[in-house]
Amino acid sequence: MPETIYMVDTGPNEDGHIQKYSPTWAVSRSATTGTTVSDSGSSSIYAIRTEIQSMGRGGATCFISRAFFQFNVEGIRTRPNSAKLMIYGAGNGDGRVNCVKALDSMPYLSTSDFDNIDGWVNTSDGLGTGNNASNVTYYASELGAWSTSGYNEFLLNDTALNDLGYSGTFAVCLLDRYDLRDLSIGAGNSNINGVWYSENTGTSKDPKIEYEPGTPSVFFGANF
Repeated sequence: MPETIYMVDTGPNEDGHIQKYSPTWAVSRSATTGTTVSDSGSSSIYAIRTEIQSMGRGGATCFISRAFFQFNVEGIRTRPNSAKLMIYGAGNGDGRVNCVKALDSMPYLSTSDFDNIDGWVNTSDGLGTGNNASNVTYYASELGAWSTSGYNEFLLNDTALNDLGYSGTFAVCLLDRYDLRDLSIGAGNSNINGVWYSENTGTSKDPKIEYEPGTPSVFFGANF
């Protein structure tokens, strides 16, 4: 039977999003530190975001947001046979969401964790020079569509299953395709996906991992 681990935002394990905004794509995308961090709200319609808003006199503001989740998975004693990361959508649902490995140094989410993604390289020109598609560690395939009225399910791959079974924490970053591939979305355009977090009352919309437990290894001692 499947078992479930809910995201619980206590101690060093947190969920939330970090946003960087500046006048240009290159500055926002290559940042090592975000402008704001949100780790206490029940939801955000801007959790996973690339958007360039045109301002007066030819100016612009570029927003990039990345969502982070750090699950306590100490209860998983061996590699699961299969698992799904399930995130309930909120407000905006443009899709193109990628699920990648975040660094374990992420606890106590802060603005300095904006680029705490395994393999991430901070280079950007908005034309693909900073494409990290071949640098990051994927935990699942990209979701082209994003539901705002139910759970979005990432079928976790072998790398994720190994990390679930052999570590006490499971750190994930969700970001969109334009951010991942360093492709400026262009002035007046946006790709935004909302998320419900663990602070929401009850567990009906909490981030969670559903998994099929693996079979523990059996050790046969040698006879002497």
